[in-house]
Amino acid sequence: MNIEITKEIIFNYLSGRASALQKQMIDDWVKKPENEELFYKWLVEYEYQNPQYSANITAGLERFTQLANQVDENPDWSILSEPEETEINYFSWRWWAIAASIMGVLVTGWLYQDTLLYRTHRTDFGETQTITLSDGTQVTLNANSSLEVPRFGFGQKTRQVKLTGEANFSVTHTIDNQRFVVKTEKGVDVVVLGTEFSVYARRKEAKVVLNKGKVQLRYQEGKAQKELMMKPGEL
Repeated sequence: MNIEITKEIIFNYLSGRASALQKQMIDDWVKKPENEELFYKWLVEYEYQNPQYSANITAGLERFTQLANQVDENPDWSILSEPEETEINYFSWRWWAIAASIMGVLVTGWLYQDTLLYRTHRTDFGETQTITLSDGTQVTLNANSSLEVPRFGFGQKTRQVKLTGEANFSVTHTIDNQRFVVKTEKGVDVVVLGTEFSVYARRKEAKVVLNKGKVQLRYQEGKAQKELMMKPGEL
């Protein structure tokens, strides 16, 4: 039985409404390389329409502590008769087990949020890779480098990626003048609207070569945040 995989079926799959047969078909379908990009395109569209919950670890810890204090300070527990002690201890044990499970979910979400929300492109020694981002920006990733990009597309305010190594960028200009930011581990951020430039960000140094347009460099000097505008030919 050959059923065409449509966007509606994928949306049902992502929202947990797909049938067992559809789930199996989608699992087989997405394993084929020619279907991967289409799947991620629909996945991005689904995420925009149905923003997912992002675990707030700080709030979770505060709420956990608050509930724990309420249990420890409950005045009614101190006056309960001895025959009911077993039931009280059982309830207390169950409450702590549930609380521990909730904390486990929060911590797991926090630990793996980068893996879930971002996709990392990597190259080995002697290897280059050309990547087209969701906004149309072209990136040529040079050897022994990595580029971290949002898995579900850019946000509404800023297009931001993180580079380790070397890459050439040809940034697409957007109608709403959305900034494109390249963050590096050396603390140098490259901010552009639409231009062509190269970024070198290794352990010992960071360097930017501008080919066309103009970019703004943001970097930390002591405790002060510095900014520098570059023109073509400057290094």
